[in-house]
Amino acid sequence: PKPQNPEVMMMMMILLIVNKLLIWFKMVEEDDSKWEDQEAEIETLKCIFDEDEFTIKKDKPYNFEILLNSNTESEERNYLKLKLIFDLPESYPDEIPYFRIKNLSPDYIDNNAIDSFENEMRERANESLGQMMIFELADLLKEKITTINETVLEKLYQIEEAQSIKNANTETLK
Repeated sequence: PKPQNPEVMMMMMILLIVNKLLIWFKMVEEDDSKWEDQEAEIETLKCIFDEDEFTIKKDKPYNFEILLNSNTESEERNYLKLKLIFDLPESYPDEIPYFRIKNLSPDYIDNNAIDSFENEMRERANESLGQMMIFELADLLKEKITTINETVLEKLYQIEEAQSIKNANTETLK
């Protein structure tokens, strides 16, 4: 083989390094662009939920939690609380996010209800493939526990009313 000119060798090395850098920059750029949709959704969720309701545990791939309360007006009337824990795969929203529901109200909600909620959320996630869906899934679950909570509160009110009437009748008879 013919010996290479040192200047040519140096130029080839520089070109090789530049080529490697360009490939690396392109990979970094592609890596950042694949997270853009997820970052936009995370920013939206930060605006929707209070700081104590939305907690990011890990960035890229994203892991976060959303605390759901059945009644945000009054803590005494808030019997049902759940925590949604999400792990977003790199291909989200073209792939369903991994999620689970942590039951913070085991006295009121049993595991069968949690399983049912998770199944409904998976169905909704399948219908929403290709779209940002985290808020929609959280809202679906919040609606469920709010409806249950309102039913419980209505029954408590009826029991209190009946007890109040009974007490009034007892007082009248004395």
